[in-house]
Amino acid sequence: MEWNWVKLRNRALLEYRQGIKDFLDFAFEHTTMGYKIYCPCKKCNNYFAKTRDDVEADLLTIGILPSYTHWFRHGEERHFQTCDSLDSDDESDGDGLSEMVEDYCAAFNAASCVAGDSSGDSTPEKPNDDAANFFLKLGDNEQKLFLDYKYTKLSFIVKLLHIKCLNKVFSPTCSAQKVYEEGAKDVALSALTGINATIFAYG
Repeated sequence: MEWNWVKLRNRALLEYRQGIKDFLDFAFEHTTMGYKIYCPCKKCNNYFAKTRDDVEADLLTIGILPSYTHWFRHGEERHFQTCDSLDSDDESDGDGLSEMVEDYCAAFNAASCVAGDSSGDSTPEKPNDDAANFFLKLGDNEQKLFLDYKYTKLSFIVKLLHIKCLNKVFSPTCSAQKVYEEGAKDVALSALTGINATIFAYG
């Protein structure tokens, strides 16, 4: 799907408006929420589900997240790399979380294809609740912690856990699950202060 319009700064351009229309047509063809989709504007950040008119208004007035170029929350399939393309890739910038998860999922899909049935039914299966929840949380790796900030929600939490491990900060009140739950609840500045206090609390 064409997404170059996402990078346009002038939202009055015909190309931007046509991009919104094409995006909305695509998203509403693939929605599982009836008459709503997650709004990818800079304010809603794919967190709030809205109607077509509301999403269109937000995209025209606020603008779309410039980093949201793979619309996996709106029906676009994820593309996984083959082993050959993985070997030929140069080392890329960034934290590599997306690539790591995609590599794992690609290996899992390959294993399930070998072990799967051969009924010949090639229609894609809808994800169960656990899988849908997993992919929703996986979206945290696409969602920036703050606008124009290099860390996503997921990469920031992983970075904090890495600091915790490097500094051997071990405390019964400071489990990885608790830190993740605290971080996933809210990424507002006050919550981040609480997470930092939890991570660096000794004993």
